[in-house]
Amino acid sequence: MDTFLIVNADDLGRSSAINQGVISAFTHGIVTSTSLMVNFPAFAEAADLVLRHHLPVGIHFNLTEGHPVLPSHKISSLIDDQGCFWPKNHFISRWFSRRLKSAEICCELQAQVQKCLDLNLRLDHFDSHHHIHGLPRLGNLFHQVALQFGIVRCRFVSRAAWSMPLYYQLQQQTVYWANRWVKKMEVKHPDYFYGFEWMHLHAKEETLLRLIAELPQGISELMCHPSAATEKSVSKLGNRVKELEALCSSVVKDAVNQVVPISFEDLR
Repeated sequence: MDTFLIVNADDLGRSSAINQGVISAFTHGIVTSTSLMVNFPAFAEAADLVLRHHLPVGIHFNLTEGHPVLPSHKISSLIDDQGCFWPKNHFISRWFSRRLKSAEICCELQAQVQKCLDLNLRLDHFDSHHHIHGLPRLGNLFHQVALQFGIVRCRFVSRAAWSMPLYYQLQQQTVYWANRWVKKMEVKHPDYFYGFEWMHLHAKEETLLRLIAELPQGISELMCHPSAATEKSVSKLGNRVKELEALCSSVVKDAVNQVVPISFEDLR
């Protein structure tokens, strides 16, 4: 069996700097796929870049940051007094205390997909900001909406392949157990997932090279968050800028020659 690798860049559409970083990582680096956030001002620019560069794209469902696509009165349980989505921890708390309305969640997710379709984007998979599609019961809603639009591929967060600092190891294990619903649904997904390993480490290139060298046979997804450097973004998004440098490194590109690069649309 061969070793296949999807390198998926999250958060396309969040800002122009991130848009440029994702495109650079696709055209000059090892990124093969991206996930698009639709509720930020840079979304239209991102959609244009996807079409122009023929970049395989999925939707990065988002219910935990920024403003919703739908008017506030239609999704009142999902937003705070300022009209923004509840932050991740508040969202999770409100979900488990049943203060979020399932019907409103479905409507907002549908609106996010439709916004992509209105710009002629072909979505080949779904995942979610902060991995909330792994929450108990909530994953069923994501799956239900995705199937309505013929989206039958998604991210599956598996266990880490090698050790990392304890806090992040526990974080990934928690997300993994939450994501077990994926195995029970009619969705196609990679066998393995990586990304937490290098998000929080400074030695980006070395970490990425190690990860690539140790990939198992089968299909793996590597999550990444590249961004271009600008005067406004370099301090806030410095970690993302370092990811972009590693993804475009000639050494990393040579290392990827040992695997078969694919995107989600190649999952059959």
